[in-house]
Amino acid sequence: MTTNRRRPSGSGDQGAEPDAGGLQRRVLETGARLAPRLRQLADRILTEPQVVADSSLRAAAGRWGIAPAGLSRLARALGYPDYAALRRACRQEADLREQVFASRARAASHRGARRRSGVLAEHVEAAQLNLALLGERVSEADLERTATLMLRAGRVVLVGALSSAALIDYFAYLGTLVFGNWQAAGRSGSPLAAGIAELSARDLVILVSTRPYAQASVDAARQAVERGVPLLVFTDLPTSPVADMADVVFCLPSDGPNLLSSHVAPLVLFEASMAAAMRKAGRRALAHVERLERAYRQAGVYWSERG
Repeated sequence: MTTNRRRPSGSGDQGAEPDAGGLQRRVLETGARLAPRLRQLADRILTEPQVVADSSLRAAAGRWGIAPAGLSRLARALGYPDYAALRRACRQEADLREQVFASRARAASHRGARRRSGVLAEHVEAAQLNLALLGERVSEADLERTATLMLRAGRVVLVGALSSAALIDYFAYLGTLVFGNWQAAGRSGSPLAAGIAELSARDLVILVSTRPYAQASVDAARQAVERGVPLLVFTDLPTSPVADMADVVFCLPSDGPNLLSSHVAPLVLFEASMAAAMRKAGRRALAHVERLERAYRQAGVYWSERG
């Protein structure tokens, strides 16, 4: 899902029926204005939409140990006229996830597959679900817009901390190989914000941040906004502290059995975006890759049996 967060946006039509993907979109549009407790409740609803979809106002509130008035306030804050409209939106979100599960079950049945058990199978299943949701929520048009942002940038600086740092290193390596004007911020002991200090509106910051959110990443996003640098964000929830600062934001599924958020979806989305950018760049990107590959081989970067 993508959106432009620096254009003023309202809370939606009060009487409109929830649209596909509308729940996440509305949380994204209003997240920065929500009180802390309502933001936490919005996060919970996005994580467990089935609870609201299947429950009355009092039943859902009782399940989560909160006052019913809290859910009613959140519904109105998101632009829904009442809890019933919020419930319909949660049903749409829950239905989407159920359709993904059903599609996978049918595919497994057609292959005659049997459900496996074990740690590896649990991780594979979580990754497959995240990728299926990614495929439902991100369109080819989204990829095209992202590729255009990448290609227009004079310089591209990538920002990520904590568990996102390793992703950023890979993204920077791939971007340098294809285009040459990419770099990862915060390397060689410099702070993340230092990589943004000399950027302008002609450049681009790509930031990856998932729970628990790193303060350094939030500070870097704020600095990009202050300098007028376009900001492309990969995060997990519309209520992420960096989501409302982005020009373009992807809120990606990150659930899994591991200790930290899963990075499978942002990894695949980035690789797909890079492939789209390479296609749009055409011969220019291919020529850069070929030049760099020759230089690497001449410098002995790659192992060779003749070495």
